[in-house]
Amino acid sequence: MVNRVDTDFMRCAHSQLHGHKKSIDELHAVNKALQIKLDDFLESLQAETGLCSSYRLVASVYFANHRPAFRSSASISELYNTIELGDGLESHTALVKIILSDSDVNIDKVEKTIKWYTKGCSCKSSCTTNRCRCKKTGFSVGGYCGPGCKCQNCKNIASCRNELPELDACSVIDSDEGEDEVQIAPSHPSQEFQQYWDTFGILTGGLVPDL
Repeated sequence: MVNRVDTDFMRCAHSQLHGHKKSIDELHAVNKALQIKLDDFLESLQAETGLCSSYRLVASVYFANHRPAFRSSASISELYNTIELGDGLESHTALVKIILSDSDVNIDKVEKTIKWYTKGCSCKSSCTTNRCRCKKTGFSVGGYCGPGCKCQNCKNIASCRNELPELDACSVIDSDEGEDEVQIAPSHPSQEFQQYWDTFGILTGGLVPDL
């Protein structure tokens, strides 16, 4: 009788031990699976961080070399802050897309900026009406006259834009109508415009963005 009880006890203990071992093995398997997922996540996060760093480097270099296409942003950081997609890979990808040189939008910006630097109007009436080519075509700086203009007594300069009188578009006839655009040196007869030109640092190489 005693031997039978001992045998039953041993069987029960063995069964419980086997059950515990199975539970421990299952726990180890679950832990291993979680560790694999965690490792994959950390690797993915590290790869994304590295990719974002690469995107920032590419964007900074491009911005430094092609800043005239982004006149509204003073630095690459300022340009990045205009993207409302958070701080992850999505926003960095959007930043790279913004500065791609082959995008239609940026090609148009570059073309308008080049025209603003090298071509302009020849108005003789202060460029106060839409007869002025710069006001009419709206180059990259909002329709202001640029360093390529040969106009006289120009008032279509950013520094004096608020002083422009409210005139009818046909009240003054400028001599610019029908003239061909010509390429000239980056200079303007107006001393005020020369000061305005200097503030952009174009002639002093001040085009490196903040990093």
